[in-house]
Amino acid sequence: MRITRYVLAAVFLVAMLSACEREPLPSADPASRLITNVIIIDGTGAGRREGAVRFLGAEIIDVGDLEARPGEPVSNGGGLVLAPGFIDTHSHAD
Repeated sequence: MRITRYVLAAVFLVAMLSACEREPLPSADPASRLITNVIIIDGTGAGRREGAVRFLGAEIIDVGDLEARPGEPVSNGGGLVLAPGFIDTHSHAD
């Protein structure tokens, strides 16, 4: 079950980054995007936490309890797991 969540988080992240590159975004910085309502697992060994992740183009620039900036596109992560910068989903859990 855990590996499925990690795979879904990786697929979700790739889909969001792909969407950022295809269409111009209506904000002061057209490459900025915020994904809210996610469970963040950062791979450092710290516990999982609820929060948001801000991207500038393909780069993660902020993680935590974030507010949307004026005109910034916001995507609701629907409570899914997001693993920013931690994409190695290799596991021998079975």
